[in-house]
Amino acid sequence: WINNTVQNTTGNFDPSSFWEESSMYTTYSDRVREKITNVVSSEHDYLEGEFSVDVQLKVTPMHGFKSGDSDAMDYYLMTSTVSVASGKMYTGNFSKKHGGVNARICGFYLKSLSSNIYILNTSGTPVGRFVQVPTPETVVGSTGYTTGWNFSIGGGITGGTSPMISSSTGFSISSSTSRTISDCDVLSRHEGSTVGYDYVINNLPHFKSNKITDPPLVSTSTTNFYSQWVWAVPAEDHDVKTKYRVAIDLYNLVYGASYFYTGSLDYHDLEFVQKKYSVIKELPMPNRSPTGKFELTNSEDGTFMTNVRLYNKSYPETGSFKDESVYGYGSTCSLFLTTGDYELQCSIKGTNGKTKTRNYTGLVRVTTGGTVKLSTGYGFK
Repeated sequence: WINNTVQNTTGNFDPSSFWEESSMYTTYSDRVREKITNVVSSEHDYLEGEFSVDVQLKVTPMHGFKSGDSDAMDYYLMTSTVSVASGKMYTGNFSKKHGGVNARICGFYLKSLSSNIYILNTSGTPVGRFVQVPTPETVVGSTGYTTGWNFSIGGGITGGTSPMISSSTGFSISSSTSRTISDCDVLSRHEGSTVGYDYVINNLPHFKSNKITDPPLVSTSTTNFYSQWVWAVPAEDHDVKTKYRVAIDLYNLVYGASYFYTGSLDYHDLEFVQKKYSVIKELPMPNRSPTGKFELTNSEDGTFMTNVRLYNKSYPETGSFKDESVYGYGSTCSLFLTTGDYELQCSIKGTNGKTKTRNYTGLVRVTTGGTVKLSTGYGFK
């Protein structure tokens, strides 16, 4: 299993195929009711609706080991989806009579949204840097854009929140995904390690030929905005305490409405700015230790092996490992473990129905990228 697939892979390599990807969600929703028209001696016209903004972050946490002049670092491969649902905000483009006065009304429709996503330490201070700057860059007047990966990480690296495959030489990745967009500009304004975007809707309603033009579909339905980037933050090898958080700010969320009574002179374009929404979530902490593979085979006919327990004596802070699965004769317990020397125990249920605890007589040494193979019939007491 010597990691060749990781070491030599470029192009379409997907880190989440080797190390688990975590998903994080947050939703900002609210109801809106606003006065639109104000006809003398008549009831006001109101528009009301409900919006929601869903943010999904897909996170692949990784750790690069200290080597030579290279410091130990955590890496976070991030994919964000900001989904704005405006369908329940839009009442329509319609007329409303007030005695002898006919009001033409259109709304609500989305006009803009801004977002900031940034990484914090546990003290609340922004930290880190980009290994890959967010994609896309600014998109103006286009019907499509591209997100993807194009970066390299050298040296020893591992990923996932629990011990998984380690690479001794890092990897490169280059991939892209085409996205469609219409009637919207995406303006990037990244600063430091902050992922910042402004989403500005184009071709909004306006007065034309004694009517109000219809809003674009993007402003009255559900639309998704995508981005991808990689953060790097300091973290020591074998560290099990340092944690990082991600902050999400949604602001400048503006819905519009239009109305007029007789013509262009009394045409009004209204804006309703929604309150800012902010949330902070814990990022998954990557395993920060190099790993190897451990295999223990039940070699005793007519018995069952269970409760395989390993205790890392070299790095006690990384904890212990336990597999409570039941393995019959010829079956193998297979685990990825952080490197080090381990005490090993297991339970064997014999043909007489009794269960005994077995202790391995020595220490089990797990090395980076190696595989240690043992069987219950040898070396236990």
